[in-house]
Amino acid sequence: MEADLAIYANCNYVAMDGGYKSYSTGMVHYESLRHNHDAKTLKKTTSLYDPKKSAMHKSFGRIGKIIQSRVDIFHVETVVDDAIFPFYLQWVTKPPDEWNLLDRLMCFVNVTALQLLPLWLRKWIFWSFIVRGPFGLLQVYAGETVQVSRAPTGPRGSPPPAPVPPA
Repeated sequence: MEADLAIYANCNYVAMDGGYKSYSTGMVHYESLRHNHDAKTLKKTTSLYDPKKSAMHKSFGRIGKIIQSRVDIFHVETVVDDAIFPFYLQWVTKPPDEWNLLDRLMCFVNVTALQLLPLWLRKWIFWSFIVRGPFGLLQVYAGETVQVSRAPTGPRGSPPPAPVPPA
């Protein structure tokens, strides 16, 4: 396939998403990906969440720069908040030792109810609107990859996000 411009849109849920990682993993074949998603690279990585200490991120950068030197890429990074579950399922996002009384109660109710339901109904529940979270769009950055990836990346980043007008 040939094109004058590739438009890459990425949705960030965690801070380690975005930048060259987006398309050096998302737009390549397994033959390229397997060279940085291996045990050897992971052993050289002292922190997956700190790109400066990550051999994997260095590899993403190298691959991303090669791709960008050959393909004109317009990069769109979006950041969503971390409310990925409705209130009655928030307990699944926390370690059990951090659960409060409401989390424990919701866990008990959810697990007990699911054990009583037939499999077809459990599947329907998990694929339906019932478990969709209220998360929303916080930020959108677009342009050249390096500049876009240096923008604040999420609800815990600095500065606070500008409001996004409803669509």
